[in-house]
Amino acid sequence: MSEDKKVYTADDLKFETKFNCYTGKTHQHAEMRFENGFGVSVITPPSYDWGKYELAVLDKDGKICYSTDIGHDVEVVFSKEELTELMSKVQNLDANGHLKENAALEMRRDRTRRRLRERDQSAIKPKAQHGNYNKGDVSPVVESLLKDTGKEPR
Repeated sequence: MSEDKKVYTADDLKFETKFNCYTGKTHQHAEMRFENGFGVSVITPPSYDWGKYELAVLDKDGKICYSTDIGHDVEVVFSKEELTELMSKVQNLDANGHLKENAALEMRRDRTRRRLRERDQSAIKPKAQHGNYNKGDVSPVVESLLKDTGKEPR
């Protein structure tokens, strides 16, 4: 009988308060290593303008790894559920940092959705306070996202 591997989630992270000497602010930081040799470094930024968490994939030496199918940079994450999804994908990387084909395709879709959400939040944030969206105030991508949410620009 093979023993099931434990799948770690966002709830398993143990955050510690860290001080950033460059910004003079504190943030929460957690690191976790997985059986496949990879790990994650997760912080909660002092300001949630872009997301609730930032996740970096760590290589076997504990350094940020920019060459996995997860991403080529730090990933911005908006919820614990998204964080758990990314952690699950890191746990399923092979020794070369690759996901199975279907998982890799879904990862690219997730990354695109997150980036569109980031762009959407930054582009409409000033207007969102007033609920006034005029054509030309937002990019065509954000305009289509607004239509999807039922807030069609006037």
